[in-house]
Amino acid sequence: DRAAALLDACEQQEKPEWQLLRGRLWLETGEYAKARDILLAARDRYPRETDPMLETCFRELGDYKQAYEYACKQR
Repeated sequence: DRAAALLDACEQQEKPEWQLLRGRLWLETGEYAKARDILLAARDRYPRETDPMLETCFRELGDYKQAYEYACKQR
């Protein structure tokens, strides 16, 4: 909760670094739709880090086709 509060207080929330960290926190708290949206925004800069998390988000949201696609991107 403290880390989320600190991140939410940051001014530069459009930066991929912020998006990656915030997406990771949302993923850890089970807010998969929020995590998916913000991780997709960070993916261009951090595909290696975001792809496994996006796979999890899509799987948990029941979108198995997208989950499979992100699993394949990791190979």
